[in-house]
Amino acid sequence: MSASLPFPNEPLDLKKKLKITLEVNNNNYKSLLIGNRLPAYLWSKSNWKNYLIRNGWTWQEFLKFFSDNIEIVSDWVTDKISWGDFIMRISQKIYTYKPLRDMKII
Repeated sequence: MSASLPFPNEPLDLKKKLKITLEVNNNNYKSLLIGNRLPAYLWSKSNWKNYLIRNGWTWQEFLKFFSDNIEIVSDWVTDKISWGDFIMRISQKIYTYKPLRDMKII
């Protein structure tokens, strides 16, 4: 059976904070990683942690994954893509970055 990561609500307050972070850092998209705010939202508050840990992911790997795919975060923060497109693109990258084996929650 094929399942997918839960689809989280868009964190609009976080998006506003990330836009400000981007602006005060001269649009350096790597600044979006400061504080790991978006990865933390997806890992903990959106319950991706349960799915990913069962499939061999660690928090450190998830952070590295976000660092390697920061351009997708930048596209969402700057309104180049919607939240739905962001989640779809991140999910697709997760499956190719480190394929998920078992998507069941314990």
